[in-house]
Amino acid sequence: MNLHTHKDKLVERLKTLLKDRFEMIQVIRDVKTVPIEIFNKDGDMEQLLKNQNRRFMQVFNETFKSGYISYKTGNWVKAIEKFNQCLGILPNDGPTKCLFNYIESMNCNPPPGWTGVRSLMF
Repeated sequence: MNLHTHKDKLVERLKTLLKDRFEMIQVIRDVKTVPIEIFNKDGDMEQLLKNQNRRFMQVFNETFKSGYISYKTGNWVKAIEKFNQCLGILPNDGPTKCLFNYIESMNCNPPPGWTGVRSLMF
């Protein structure tokens, strides 16, 4: 089975799951329709979601690493670009927000004599 055929079968499986279960994934509460998570009961869907989450975090980690290396080496324009991409993936990531805000507060210019580290003030 080639990759294209596998992809087509997967797409058809998703369509079937959603079509067959459409009525079952809605609950009427206070005149609002609330979707119920159905994928946690389907083994194939669960595996797909796990693989997607793994890839999602891999992209985040690679992007953060690139941003951090740029930060340490003083290429803050590239660093802030990478950290901005990270915040697009995980908007509430504390380390990313901290570095992004610091670089932004310095107008993307490392201080004179930048050695790749800074003192933290509390």
